Amino acid sequence: MHTEIIDRSDDFLALRDEWRALLSASAQNHLHLTHEYLLAWWKHLSGTASLRVILVRDGGDILAAAPMMIRRGTLLRWPVRRLEFVGAGWGYGGFILSTRKEECLQQIMGALQKLRGWDIISLGRMVADRDIDVSEVAARIPYKSVVHECIPAAVPYIPLEMTWDAYLAERSPSFKRNLRNRSRKLNAIGQVRFQRITRLVEAGLNVTTLMTWLRTTAERSWKAGEHTAISSNADVFAFYCELAERLNAIGCLDVSILWLDERPVAYIFGASYNGEFFEIDIAFDAQLSKASPGVYLRNCLLKELFEQNYRVYDFVAYFDYKKELTSHVRRHDVHVFYRRALYPLMLRSLRSVVRRTMPRMMTDYSDLSWGRQADVGA
Repeated sequence: MHTEIIDRSDDFLALRDEWRALLSASAQNHLHLTHEYLLAWWKHLSGTASLRVILVRDGGDILAAAPMMIRRGTLLRWPVRRLEFVGAGWGYGGFILSTRKEECLQQIMGALQKLRGWDIISLGRMVADRDIDVSEVAARIPYKSVVHECIPAAVPYIPLEMTWDAYLAERSPSFKRNLRNRSRKLNAIGQVRFQRITRLVEAGLNVTTLMTWLRTTAERSWKAGEHTAISSNADVFAFYCELAERLNAIGCLDVSILWLDERPVAYIFGASYNGEFFEIDIAFDAQLSKASPGVYLRNCLLKELFEQNYRVYDFVAYFDYKKELTSHVRRHDVHVFYRRALYPLMLRSLRSVVRRTMPRMMTDYSDLSWGRQADVGA
């Protein structure tokens, strides 16, 4: 058994078939760890990051993989070099382990420790493995090399193994009242139509047409004013275009659009993978905010997902308004390792002070203070 480091995107591209086989044989068979998702993200959003994909091989066979990168960023406005998962900040990450998991994990963590050019290792939103306790990951790097801390984090989700009526029964009276009011307001403005697109060919569409609809909606959304719309950044828009194409090719594309007469007024860019739905991006026409077309659209989609035997609606990220939509959260603790050197340890001390005195500034971690206790391993 030995490790191999892939640091060229062309070499990672050539791994497609081996990667697919490894992922399908693992407990981490997750959308954000697919070759298609990782490659699209890396191509358009990696910036100046350096690729560091760690492979564990036995002979010619890949037993495990860790899609990692080293990226320059800031921590409390101080420059820092972070060793983290490819796509960090956009979804989930994890170590892909197919067999001999304990041995492979030891090999991966040993390889991470030996890599040069990082100040901190940040491992967040790790895809769970029933055979590996994530809390034990820290023990794989000797404390003589790093200082470890674990920050509680969580991501909200809606369990779909119930009925739409049962879901509504769990919601507050104001939620149900608002649902009726939004429907009435939208229908008073014009003809409302819900469209769900899972196969471009079956919908008579191509990626260009689909993304034009989404761009049109995004440019009229509040996100455009905040410069966070998918159309506000050319690299981000290119990522969504390529992701739509790649997800469509593997049968995972799941985009919903709400039409008002002949114009799109809300969309949810999502993906369906292994019985779970992932909400990747949502936007709606800000001029219709009082009618909440985004909420109306999500409810239309939820009704279908409840009926189609999906297991989970995953919000991927935490925002305060989601408290109204669900009380379920999955715990995904963030493990941070600071190299035992003067500068990284100074950053850790500063961060500890800020967390104690101004906790709301720590926006890179999800909030565990709401809803039910995190459903560990859900």
